[in-house]
Amino acid sequence: MGLLRLYLALCVVAEHSHAVFPWQMHGGTKAVQIFYIISGFYMAMVLSTKYTSTADFYKSRALRIFPPYYAVLLLVVVWSLVFGSWTGNHLSLNSLVRGIGSMDVNSGMWFAAVSNLTVFFQDTMFFLTQPQGQSLAFTADFLSDKAPLSRFLIIPPAWSIAVELTFYSLVPFLNRFKTKVLILLMLACVSGRVIVYEKFGLSHDPWTYRFFPFEMATFILGMLAFRLYDAAPLRNRLASLAEQAKGMRYLAGTAFLLAFFCFETKCVGRVGLLISQQYAVLSSLLFWPIAVVLLFAWSRNSRFDRLIGELSFPVYLIHLTIIYTLKDLYLKAGYSMASIGVSSAILSILIAWILYRFLLHPFDAKRSQWTSGKPS
Repeated sequence: MGLLRLYLALCVVAEHSHAVFPWQMHGGTKAVQIFYIISGFYMAMVLSTKYTSTADFYKSRALRIFPPYYAVLLLVVVWSLVFGSWTGNHLSLNSLVRGIGSMDVNSGMWFAAVSNLTVFFQDTMFFLTQPQGQSLAFTADFLSDKAPLSRFLIIPPAWSIAVELTFYSLVPFLNRFKTKVLILLMLACVSGRVIVYEKFGLSHDPWTYRFFPFEMATFILGMLAFRLYDAAPLRNRLASLAEQAKGMRYLAGTAFLLAFFCFETKCVGRVGLLISQQYAVLSSLLFWPIAVVLLFAWSRNSRFDRLIGELSFPVYLIHLTIIYTLKDLYLKAGYSMASIGVSSAILSILIAWILYRFLLHPFDAKRSQWTSGKPS
């Protein structure tokens, strides 16, 4: 599963820059939604096998999310200020620096400041706008809005972490529902999405994957995937896979998965010729619960796979600042942007490994001492 998580993070890197691999990768929207499915799987698993206390679950999630976030936040702020002093380009801090410099500090900036510090409601910022001299207001299309609140995000990709936090707050209660109830709730979320798409024409970003009531369906898919895996007959049959995923067999499985990822994206593209591409992508998500079950069974005992997975979160958080930096440097040096995806991916992985090796891993080793469960 660690391989899949890092691959999805690199899909987002490619979405924000240029190709990372020499084949078609999954788009950023679908990559994030697969992340949601994986999150639903893992949260259902830890609640069912590790945590009997909801308070311990919340504490564990906080210790898992916030230390990496604050480490990257500090790194991004310091680097953006240093880079801005050299070049005048403060990267993701540009809007904040201009607003503070002109003394145009409004309620939206205060909301953004609190959200940047707490992570909560960063997804909401894509639905808010505040032009100069006006009050905070709703916007249905931040991409065409002149003053979206999302411009004040210091780590723009962290909006999806805010969506995750909303799910974490609900999952201890969702996990108590019977499977039939979860399926009905998932269908209600899907129905709401289709109605909003077709009746109101809101089938564009941010409604496609930033609106939690719609995305709860993907989290529930992950929860259902764990219940499928946890069924005794299937779990026993898959147990042998974990023993096989070692050494060369793990490498062979890795090569197969990469080939499969490429094949799956092409299949979705073909289906998109028959129905809309948007619905083709959404329909293809129904396949991923099965894929997650198989991948988890294959890689669960691989330490190397776990290490790869640990890098995915810091890669996801830091990559956009690296891309902004490289774009500025490439433009000034006259370099082609064609290689910026590969360069950004390599630097993101390197910085993620440094953060993990010297900060996150030592901290995570102590995390289990502060909760009743094991690290997850």
